[in-house]
Amino acid sequence: RNRPVAVASMSESRPDVAEALDAIPEILQVHGLSGQTDLLVHVVAVDADDLYRVAGQILASPGVERTNTALVMRDLVDYRLTPLLRRAAGGPLAGDATRVASPGPGTP
Repeated sequence: RNRPVAVASMSESRPDVAEALDAIPEILQVHGLSGQTDLLVHVVAVDADDLYRVAGQILASPGVERTNTALVMRDLVDYRLTPLLRRAAGGPLAGDATRVASPGPGTP
């Protein structure tokens, strides 16, 4: 169930990078990011050697100057919508606490 991801940094913005990445069948999805990393690439690979090969294909794409790979080992918070829908309907989110003012000194 480990899901490999790759992050890529680009030397320059290249419109043809999306086309090059789209041509790699093992790439499931690509996100453009803000910050130090430019791309988050969700990939599939059968083993470490295959992941190395796919990362090499990403690195060979126009403008990509560096890649780093990682495995999603487990989901800590699953994708969810229910808390947002509950909040939109006017209900509390899990973890919301209603604060009750404590009575002042000498109040029964």
